[in-house]
Amino acid sequence: MRIRAMYVACALAMVALLLAPASALGDEGEWGDAPEDGIAYPWIPVTGTFPTCFAGSAGFVYHGPLCWAHFPGSGAPQPVFDFEADGNAGACAGVTFPLYDQDECYQDGDAGLLFPPAYTIDNMNTIVPCTSTGLLAIACATAVWGVDIDIQITNQMPVDGYFNALADWDHSGFWNGSSLCSGIGYAVEHFAVNIPVPMGYTGTVSGLGVPNFLVGPNDQHVWFRFTVSESPVGADWDGSGSFEDGETEDYLLLIQADTPVDEASWGVIKGLFRP
Repeated sequence: MRIRAMYVACALAMVALLLAPASALGDEGEWGDAPEDGIAYPWIPVTGTFPTCFAGSAGFVYHGPLCWAHFPGSGAPQPVFDFEADGNAGACAGVTFPLYDQDECYQDGDAGLLFPPAYTIDNMNTIVPCTSTGLLAIACATAVWGVDIDIQITNQMPVDGYFNALADWDHSGFWNGSSLCSGIGYAVEHFAVNIPVPMGYTGTVSGLGVPNFLVGPNDQHVWFRFTVSESPVGADWDGSGSFEDGETEDYLLLIQADTPVDEASWGVIKGLFRP
């Protein structure tokens, strides 16, 4: 059951959180959405083992319903929160994937991603846009925060928070390690690591001074995870964990192939402009 609650409901949820242990199946809170034990990349195909479902093979990510740190959606008249009893908007148990993206593809003001546009996988295992088409960047290019990608974020916790981001550059179906861009360097999958989110901050991730990042060498779509939490995560984080506060959002974003320009083509073009 999808529960939309404002700050009053958050206060009630805090009381319940104090009376019950966190991260048990059925606990209302914020969970992940990336495919676990289901197809992640239909064209390969690769099964996703992203930590999303409580009873899945890869673990899960869970945030208690404190509501103080989250990714506020654009266009909503007031903050919206989707509390769920399990990952994939509660659609994990007995359903698995598809259905995909039962949270962030809902244009209800809950999703913080500003750009680029996100995609999902339909019941025919076809990748389709959530709203419109668009890409993050070209493979092995440097993606610039505030230009190629940005997310709204807020931290009303009584402490500083932390922002982390993951990308499955190698299409392995899980987040770990790095991929080589020949002659350039390695694109690490944990590409934003424990970026401080100051207490009281409301704005964009680009406003936090987060470093730009090298996009991986593979084109097509890639699963991303963005997390804000009250505590830092470990090095080479795999996307799992149980937190008292915060939110996790998962998105399928498009990478364009790095196609080299044919030298003969350039010669023809330049010849047209020679005197």
